[in-house]
Amino acid sequence: MGDNLRQWSERLQAALLSQQNEVVGYDPDALAVARGYAALPFSVAAWSSALAAAVWVEVVGQALSDKVALQHATRGRQTAEDVARNNCHDAYHHLWDIEQILAQTNSQASRVY
Repeated sequence: MGDNLRQWSERLQAALLSQQNEVVGYDPDALAVARGYAALPFSVAAWSSALAAAVWVEVVGQALSDKVALQHATRGRQTAEDVARNNCHDAYHHLWDIEQILAQTNSQASRVY
């Protein structure tokens, strides 16, 4: 989740600071392997995500104010509103995934005793 927010913050910031509006896609699964998500402690992921979210809020706020629009290689034109909506949608699903994993983990732990 943190990497996704960071990616989009950087893309919006590029448009704000240098009028670079062209963006390309990336493979989130390849990024997960490269960053070693499977071995990343939850506390570190939560810390990283909190930092990314704080920056994202600041950058998206400015991008909304400046009416930034990006041109995505496969998705086409995306306004700052589109980016914010999509990122929030992704974050909601990531949080749901985490809740499911934690519930399953807690369920399995209670069976051990």
